[in-house]
Amino acid sequence: MCGIAGVLRLDGRPAARAELRPMVRALAHRGPDDEGFFEAGPVALGHRRLSIVDLSAAGHQPMIDRASGAALVYNGEIYNHAEIRRELERAGQRFRSRSDTEVLLRGLVAWGAERLLPRLNGMFAFAWWDGEKLLLVRDRLGIKPLYTARTGDRFLFASELKALVAHPEFHAELDPVALHHYLAFYVVPQPHTLLRGAAALPPAHRQEISAAGIGTARRWWSPPREGEQGLDHGRWCERLRAALERSVRRRKMADVPVGAFLSGGTDSSAVVALMSEVVEGPLHTFSIGFGAEGAELDELPHARAVAERWGTRHRERRLSGDDVAKALARIVWQMDEPAGFALCNYFVSELAREAGVPVVLSGLGGDELFAGYERHQVLLQRERLFRRFARLPGFLRGASARRLAARLPVARAGAFLRQAALSPAQRNAGYKFVATHEERLALYAPPLATLCAEQRTEDLVLPHLERGSDPVDAVLRADLHTYLPNDLLRHMDSLSMAFSIEARVPLLDHELVELAATMPTEHKIRAGELKAVLKDAVADLIPESALRRAKQGFNFPMHKWMHGPLRPIVEAALDPELVARRGLFRPAAVAELLAAFRGARTGVGVTQWWIPQIRVWSLVVLELWMRLYLDRAAPEGPPEGASDGGVEELLREPAGPVLA
Repeated sequence: MCGIAGVLRLDGRPAARAELRPMVRALAHRGPDDEGFFEAGPVALGHRRLSIVDLSAAGHQPMIDRASGAALVYNGEIYNHAEIRRELERAGQRFRSRSDTEVLLRGLVAWGAERLLPRLNGMFAFAWWDGEKLLLVRDRLGIKPLYTARTGDRFLFASELKALVAHPEFHAELDPVALHHYLAFYVVPQPHTLLRGAAALPPAHRQEISAAGIGTARRWWSPPREGEQGLDHGRWCERLRAALERSVRRRKMADVPVGAFLSGGTDSSAVVALMSEVVEGPLHTFSIGFGAEGAELDELPHARAVAERWGTRHRERRLSGDDVAKALARIVWQMDEPAGFALCNYFVSELAREAGVPVVLSGLGGDELFAGYERHQVLLQRERLFRRFARLPGFLRGASARRLAARLPVARAGAFLRQAALSPAQRNAGYKFVATHEERLALYAPPLATLCAEQRTEDLVLPHLERGSDPVDAVLRADLHTYLPNDLLRHMDSLSMAFSIEARVPLLDHELVELAATMPTEHKIRAGELKAVLKDAVADLIPESALRRAKQGFNFPMHKWMHGPLRPIVEAALDPELVARRGLFRPAAVAELLAAFRGARTGVGVTQWWIPQIRVWSLVVLELWMRLYLDRAAPEGPPEGASDGGVEELLREPAGPVLA
C-alpha cells in the first residue's frame, strides 16, 4: 500500500524532480517506509511505500525494467500475484523479488495491459511509463484512488488531491458544478472533484497520456448482467460461501500482522470468522462504541461476543463528541473533499495503528451487493405497488386515483400519481439525494444559482438505473458505480491511510461482485428478510444475536454531538457574516436550515431530524474544507493544533469569496 504521484510534460521538455517532491511529501502518511523517484525526459514519477509484502529493498519503487527503461509506480495489492508469477516464469520472465509490484511490472512487459488486467485480482492504481506514453489504471471497484489534472503544459496525477494542490503550478479553485452535486449526495461524485481542473479517474478505467495528447478514459471491466438460471436458494448460498472463503484466504497475504474492523454485524463478523480459519498467529480485532450519549447505537457488546467466540486479540474504544471536535480538522484534511459521516473509520484506524497492526480487513460492501438496507425493502414494495397500478385498465386507474384522492391528503395523492407516470429509473434517480435540485437552487446566492440552474444531478445516476427491469437490482448496480466508490471506499481509503493502515475489503473481491451481480433479487430479499442469502451462507459462523438483529451500521450519535460539543463549530462555520463573505449561499437560507436543525429531535420520523442534520453538517465540513484547501491551499500536513482544538483555530482565520 503506497502513495504515487507523477508529472508528464506535454511539451516534451524534461520534467524536474524538484516540482514532484512537494507532491510526494504530501503523501508521506500513505507510505512511511520508503521514498523513491524516477526521471526520464518528460516524465517524473514519485512513490511513498508502506511495506506489506516483501519488506526488503527489492520492492523499492519506482520499479524499472532494465531492458526497456520502462518504469512503474503502483499503489495496492495483487492478491493472486503468486499464480501470475508462475505463469510469467513459464513464459521466460525472471524475478529479483517476491513483491507483487514486480509481478505487475513483468506482466506489463510480457503481455501489455490488455492481456494483464483481466488476470489481476486485487485493489490497485498504477502508472506505467513505457518510454513514449503514460498509462494510468484503476481497479475494478475503485478501492484505490487516482486523481489527475492538467495545468498548463503539464499533466499531473496522484493518489490524493492534496498532492495535486502541492504542485507549484496547480491553483486551487472551487468547481461550482461539483459543489452542486456534492450538496445532493453529501459526497462529490466521481469523476468530479471540488477542485476546478482536477478529476478522479473512474473505477475500472484506464487512460493514456503522451505528447500527442490526453486520451479519453476507457472502461476495461464491467460487472456481468446474466448468470445461471434455475439455481435454488441453497445452491446460491453454497456458491457464495465458497467465494467468501476464497476471498478472505487471498487477503491474508502479508508479511506483517493482520487484523479486522469488527462492528458485530453480519458482514464484519463473517469476515472475522473466516479469517480465524486461515490467518496464522493471533488475529486482532478493533471496534468503536459510545458512552451514555450514544448508548442506543453502541455495538460493542455484539462485537465482543464475536471476538470471544473466535479468540481474537480485541481492542475497543468509546468515542465522545469532544474526541470528534479535537480531530475534525485533521479528518477533513485527510479526506481531501468534504463529507462527515465517515468519522468512525478514522478512529478505528487509529486504534489499529496504536496496536501496531498495519493490515486490516473490513466487512464493507455486503449491504451494497446483497440488499442490506431498509430502503431496498421499501423500494421493492413500492415498485410492486406501482406495477400493479400500471397494469390496471384505464378506467380502473381513474377509479383508483379518485379513491386515493379521497383517502389521502391532496399532496400525497398527487405525488403518487405523478410518480406512477414515471419510469422506475426516473422514480429512483434521486434515491440517495439529501436535497433536490430546487432545494439546492433556493439555498444558493444568485451567482451560484445561475451557474447551476441547468446542472441536473439525476443525469449522473440515470444511466445506471435504466438497464434491466428489476428495480432493486438496478439500484444495487447504481450503488456499485456511485455510492461505493464515491463514498464508502473513498473514505475507507483516505481515513485508514491517515494512519498508514491498509484496509482490505474481501466482500468486494471482483469474483464475488460478479456472482452477486447475476443473483436474482429474491435470494437477497427473501420472505421480507434483507441480505438473506449472505446470512444463510454464513449462519454457522456467527452468533444468532449478530446474525438476525436489525441493521445498524457504523453509526454514531451525531445529532446529540451537534447539539452538544460540536455546537460551537456549527455556529462559527455558518455565521451569517461569514456566509455572506463566501458568496456561495444566501445567509437567510442557511439560517432557515439552522433553525430546522435546532428544532429537530430524534424519536420522530427520520426525515424530521436526519435531513436537517445532514444538510447543516454538509455545509459545516464544506467550510472547514475551504479553509484548508482554498484559503490555505492545502498544507503538506494536518493543520497546526488539529489534535487539540484545531478547528476553532482554523475558524478564526480569515476567509473570503471562493467563486472565481
